[in-house]
Parts: sequence; structure tokens; C-alpha cells
Amino acid sequence: MAKEKVCLAYSGGLDTSVILAWLIEQGYDVVCFLADEGQVEDFKEAERKALAIGALKLVVADLKREFVDQLYFRAIQCNVPQFAMLLQDRNSCIGCIGIAENCFIDLKSVSFSIDSPAMTILRLAHIDLEGLTLDREVRALRDQFVTFTWSKLLYNGLYFSPERRYVETGILASQDDVNGQVRLRCYKGSVNVLGRRSETSKLYSPEQSSMDSLKDFQPTDTTGLIATQAIRLKAYGHAEAEAGIDLSKS
Repeated sequence: MAKEKVCLAYSGGLDTSVILAWLIEQGYDVVCFLADEGQVEDFKEAERKALAIGALKLVVADLKREFVDQLYFRAIQCNVPQFAMLLQDRNSCIGCIGIAENCFIDLKSVSFSIDSPAMTILRLAHIDLEGLTLDREVRALRDQFVTFTWSKLLYNGLYFSPERRYVETGILASQDDVNGQVRLRCYKGSVNVLGRRSETSKLYSPEQSSMDSLKDFQPTDTTGLIATQAIRLKAYGHAEAEAGIDLSKS
């Protein structure tokens, strides 16, 4: 009777090598799979180790383009925080990050350092460009829900899930008008924004941002808003005063 066949995502490290040996002991024929995402990796050594343990073969797939298009760019587009950017760039002092990970079961793992200069630079440029081109409320909604949720799903291995696909539609929709150029300076381990411009996004207007040149606006137009806000704040101030709390000293 033919053995059942299993495909194992194999890194060549201790954990996956132990799993490989265990699967073989359970009576499975195992084919190992290793993705080439641009990492520094001795693929021949990984193949030698897998075959020595008993794998039928090791399949190495070049997925660098898919990794950039489907993960790197999405991470930039939703401004994924640095803890989720476990990347392979290793050629600069820019983007040297120390990480203490929160594991899937909420345990803290040992801190380690990664170098991610490319993603650090691109992420900074993208955040700056969004300040010029992306609507404030759209950005707030994206940052409050989409960014955190998308990062968590990927970190927990749920890329191939309906919820990831659903959340990612929000990333793509938020980027419709984010287009332009950002000038940066990289110097002695730091990166700074020098300027930005966009020919397609019209959210910024020097005329509208100046009270001197803004048409159809009078300072008295703000009185209704101020009075409305004051109702709630006055009630809060009276309640605090009755409780003996001096807000001027808080």
C-alpha cells in the first residue's frame, strides 16, 4: 500500500528538521518546500539536510516577485508597524530594529535584531506622502482597523483566509489617490524627508490653507461649532467643579 504524501514547509532549521523526522517516523513520504524570498540562504545545504533526514526531495521556488508584490507593497500601503516587518535586507545601519515578539499564544519571545533598511526608507516615504494625498478620515479608519488586523493575520499565518482577503480590500481602496514623489536623505544611519509633491492629488491647496486667500469663508462661520462644543465642555467643567476638582490644576 502506497504511503500518504505530505508537503512540509521546510527552512532547514531545527524545528522543521525535527518535524520532518517525526513525519517520516509516522509513515509519511515527505516532500519539503522552501521559498526563495531573497533571503540569505544556503539552499544546497538545506537540500542536503532534508535528504539526509529522509525527505523524498526539496523543492525551492523563486517567489521574490510574489513576496514583493503581495506582501512588501501591501505592508507599505497600510504602514505596517516595524514589529511585523521581519525582512531580509542586511546592508545598512538604517532600519536596525530590536524586537521582542508577541507569539500567537501571547507569550513573549526572546528579543533579537533585524536590519530592514529598504522597508524602513519606503515606509517613511509612504507615510509622508499620505500626509499630502490621503483624506484624513480614510487614513484614520485604515490605521485604526485595517493596519493592525492585516498585520496580525499575516503574523499568525492566516494569509490564506477570507478575513485577510476582506481586510486587504480596504488597503487597496485607501491607496487610490496616493501618488507622488518624496525626496529623502540617508546619512549616517538616519533617513530624513526633504520634501514631497504630487501632480495628481489635489487635497493640498496653498490658497485654501491661508485664511487671507480662502474664499467664501468668514471667521464668524466658526461660532456655531464653538458654541456647540462648549455645551458639552461646560457641563463637564461644572460636574468637575462640584466634585471639588480644579481643572486648571489637573
